[in-house]
Amino acid sequence: MIYQIIVMLLLPIQIYTGILLWDVKRFSAQVDFFGGVRVIDTVHVLIFITFVFYVMVHVYLGTLGHTRLAHFKSMMTGYEDMDEEPTAER
Repeated sequence: MIYQIIVMLLLPIQIYTGILLWDVKRFSAQVDFFGGVRVIDTVHVLIFITFVFYVMVHVYLGTLGHTRLAHFKSMMTGYEDMDEEPTAER
């Protein structure tokens, strides 16, 4: 769900605010409609901060395997090394 919010909502807003900030004179009517450059810049920076934390959390979660690089190795190779559990003898 978070990935869908990022891709379908935050990324388009980030691109749109970036385009508005890229040429403020050309898009002055839209900039004024949203409250000025300060509002658009604040939204743009807050979404950037969200993206940075999103990436940092993903890298951290990737290191939580049985070794630090186990999940990354399985992402690259497509195979995961599974530990065999000993069978209980009666």
